Amino acid sequence: MSGSWTEITIRSSAADIESVAAAATACGSGQFYIEDYSDMDETLPLIGRVDYISEELAALDKSRAALHLYIPEGEDRDRITNSISNLLTQAGLSFEIDASTIPEENWAEGWKQFYHSLKIGERLVIRPSWEEYEAREGEAVVAIDPGSSFGSGTHESTRLCLEFLEEQLRGKESVLDMGCGSGILSLAALALGAESALGADVELHAVKTARENAALNGMSERFSALCGDALTDAAFARSLGGDYDIICANIVADIIIAMAPLFAAKLKGSGLLIAGGIIDSRAAEVKAALSESGLDFLKDRTEKGWLALCFKKREAAERQLRSCDFPAEGGEITTKKAQVSVTPALSELEGIMGLIKEAQALLKSRGVDQWQDGYPEEWIIKRDIEKGTARLVRGGEGELLGFYVLNEEPERAYEAISGGEWLTDGVNYAVLHRICVGGKARGSGLGARMIEEACELSRRHGLESLRTDTHPDNCVMLSLLKRLGFKRCGEVDYGEGFGGLRIAFEKLL
Repeated sequence: MSGSWTEITIRSSAADIESVAAAATACGSGQFYIEDYSDMDETLPLIGRVDYISEELAALDKSRAALHLYIPEGEDRDRITNSISNLLTQAGLSFEIDASTIPEENWAEGWKQFYHSLKIGERLVIRPSWEEYEAREGEAVVAIDPGSSFGSGTHESTRLCLEFLEEQLRGKESVLDMGCGSGILSLAALALGAESALGADVELHAVKTARENAALNGMSERFSALCGDALTDAAFARSLGGDYDIICANIVADIIIAMAPLFAAKLKGSGLLIAGGIIDSRAAEVKAALSESGLDFLKDRTEKGWLALCFKKREAAERQLRSCDFPAEGGEITTKKAQVSVTPALSELEGIMGLIKEAQALLKSRGVDQWQDGYPEEWIIKRDIEKGTARLVRGGEGELLGFYVLNEEPERAYEAISGGEWLTDGVNYAVLHRICVGGKARGSGLGARMIEEACELSRRHGLESLRTDTHPDNCVMLSLLKRLGFKRCGEVDYGEGFGGLRIAFEKLL
């Protein structure tokens, strides 16, 4: 036997199967297929031949469905199974899950019976490598052998991204495919007229599969693939180059949010981002993160609870204070200017409260229950100014763009931390609070610059670390802090009426 696979089977109600698919996609890197016969009774009349349906199939419980996830040998089946179980439990879903081992040869041939040539959009055809297909005039045909890598064209998310590619490609584009899997998006782009494509994936077997598929289609000279993690490896991120016409990212919502600044940095002016792998409940968060990073929303496509988004890079003239490179040495964002803020005057209190109201409205629009109870009140900001802990960013014409508070006194709420521990002991730390960016500067990288400046000011004052906290649902701030090198340490509780539970972070200086 040359190897084996793990089959993880998750059974749930048919109504919940798309949520199960989202969890499987987030936790496992293998292929999956869904058994869902809930609409069979409605579609049988359209077939016209009920004798095509076996008695066993007809007798199945149509209210139930199952997802079969196949992960390659060497992957941690217990970790993946537990991760999927945790996500589904947190979502309040009822399910059963089990895992079994199947031989390589059973997998290699058995699943192929479910995979056939697929027409997508007006011109694009995806065919399995073992099936012949006679192309019609004007069709662009791509042969794919997905192996163990995601990307056969059968999943809604992949199809939606392929439809966007067909719609947006004009010819001669350069394409970056983040999380390339089988290489299907890169190769489809090349078949539709793109000049070159670079695929990147954290899984080595995916990179190998993508290269093999490129060779299968005679595209090896125009396609290359690299293995690495652009979120944690600065050198790898730089090796991807830049100035791309189109970036594809058919991944998951959390990774797209974390990579938002990278996409903006790698696109040329007016370049396009096509992002998929997003379930509808996460669309608002993803759109907000991409907008914050300097991309403008163009349109979306939806199918069965999945979304693909198309964004355009904002013109340089619209992106004030753009001065962040992502990522720098050590995987962190660094600023080209050491200081961006000044100590505000009390006369600027009204303008600062205007910034805070903008931030409150933005958080509300994202469904984040932070700063929604009137906090921070005007007297708090007035006290910050009087104590000399407030910092204000002004634009070139004196307009107020950003605000934060840097306090070098220990925070009482940080004395008790649950679910972890601080990186440092004692009281030699600074605290970052009340950070907000005005609408005129969103997407400029100003939030990252202010946090980096807070780190530098704290370092200059001889402090050991910088601590901060944010709401558990503030995904944009959570991902930004992680990108800037902060470590999640646990949870702190300000108590009811004072902010409640917050996720605590610390960065060593």
